[in-house]
Amino acid sequence: MVKMQYRAAGKKDTTRSLLETNLRRNAMSLVHEILYDNTKKYQGLSINKYITELVNNLKEMASGDERPISINMDVADLFMDSRSAVSLGMIISELVSNSFKHAFAGIDSPEINIKLAPVIENGYLCLTVSDNGNGITKEKESGTGLGRKFVDIFSRQLEGTYTIKISPHFTYELQFKIFEP
Repeated sequence: MVKMQYRAAGKKDTTRSLLETNLRRNAMSLVHEILYDNTKKYQGLSINKYITELVNNLKEMASGDERPISINMDVADLFMDSRSAVSLGMIISELVSNSFKHAFAGIDSPEINIKLAPVIENGYLCLTVSDNGNGITKEKESGTGLGRKFVDIFSRQLEGTYTIKISPHFTYELQFKIFEP
């Protein structure tokens, strides 16, 4: 991941690239910390606890922003294997970080919504990450950035299918089958 980030950034924006790499590393290391804490009590990882801690870490990284960003979470309280949790955490980390960086110019009350819930009809889980920002312009719609590549890679690791809506606001929705811990 670091090599991919380096190639994508080149010599420009080195500090920002290092911060983004650190966010990605934190998302993965958090899984291991929670797993270590849970090994004596449970099988698998509390996905609610993991996503809550992950988002709190992301908020700390963006705390210098002059406008506080509200993050609303509705995450099912279930346990998940570590491989799936890492993929889910990386997706959320990328999408929330992108919203922090790009979505809220001119938005008075910036807001991000994260929802993870079972879909009763098909036995899958549905992750939705959305914001009330400016959406994505046609120039940026192609999704060739490193973050978009990571989202695609981790979505495929979950063997899920996803859609992205870019207007009037950004919405990412992923449906995937949960693996047993």
